[in-house]
Amino acid sequence: MRFSLFSVATVVATSVVIQAVQATPVKFRRAYPDDDSSTSCRAVKFTDIVVFGDSYADNGNTYKLTKQQWPGPKYYHGRFSNGYVWPEYVAEHKGYQHANYAYDGATSDNRLVQGYTGPKADIPVPGFWQQIQLYHEHYNGQHDSKKLEDTLFLINFQGYDYHFKDDLEIAVVIKHYEQGLRWLIEMGAKHIYVIGGVDVTKTPYTLTEHGNTDQDEIHAFVVKHLEAFKHLVQKLHYEYGRPASDEKPFQWCPADYKYLYDHAHSDRKTFSHHVNVAWFDTEAVLEWLRTTPSALEKLGITNLVKGCYNAGDHTVCPTPDKYFYWDSFHLTTKVHEVVAYAIENYL
Repeated sequence: MRFSLFSVATVVATSVVIQAVQATPVKFRRAYPDDDSSTSCRAVKFTDIVVFGDSYADNGNTYKLTKQQWPGPKYYHGRFSNGYVWPEYVAEHKGYQHANYAYDGATSDNRLVQGYTGPKADIPVPGFWQQIQLYHEHYNGQHDSKKLEDTLFLINFQGYDYHFKDDLEIAVVIKHYEQGLRWLIEMGAKHIYVIGGVDVTKTPYTLTEHGNTDQDEIHAFVVKHLEAFKHLVQKLHYEYGRPASDEKPFQWCPADYKYLYDHAHSDRKTFSHHVNVAWFDTEAVLEWLRTTPSALEKLGITNLVKGCYNAGDHTVCPTPDKYFYWDSFHLTTKVHEVVAYAIENYL
């Protein structure tokens, strides 16, 4: 199912996203030390995206793994939605090559907690660490430095670790994400964009279908997890990049290279190890959309509390274009495209 969102995307990209994500803007830049102009910043022209994640980013990997058994026939060609998911829209809109390693149910690391998928949730899937292994093995451990300069790594996980093992400490889970991110950097990744997860307490699963009495407690936990993940990204950005400033957050210009040459510190990486590591606040964008009637009207969305697809009796609503959620947890493709446009605003 395809439709034009250009006019809506303009609203989202120019006003919604700027407000929602301005705390951590993410303008990736490349500059050259031999350029004398302090104002000649050059945007990175990515050619490829590599995606690691779970069901929110999965473009059919789980479907292949389960031999076309999961998700069911009411889902769009193995996506956990009624159409494309956000990485596919980003790749299509920007003309990027797209490699995707995301699987439904994926955790931070199977060595910490194994994630599962399938109709009975009994089929093991690769976690973040294991997805990186698959990527590494695909290239036989040999990564082209030029290609990595032009590749954007996108990471998007919702926190399935806690679903499969509810007594996990947030710090432990974040530590495993850190190990994966550092491995990517060791491989030579230069541009890493962590796409924050969603707040499960805003989904139909919690809002209308289960009436969870612990909603406030779960919400507080989700916020704490996302803040810890964001803090990790900021730490890595400082370690491998430069201290972010209000004037030029995440923008790389000749003056920035001079900064690295002139201000070498023992706790920071050298010039040659510069890596862009950034955070995108997905939930902030979704919350803006939920609470902005004019944007919802432009999109034609009227139902924010129920999923169009009912997994209980396997029925689909007659007007999916009016729904925010496809099922009790996953977004409709229309909302996925809005998220994609929001992400693209900073590429």
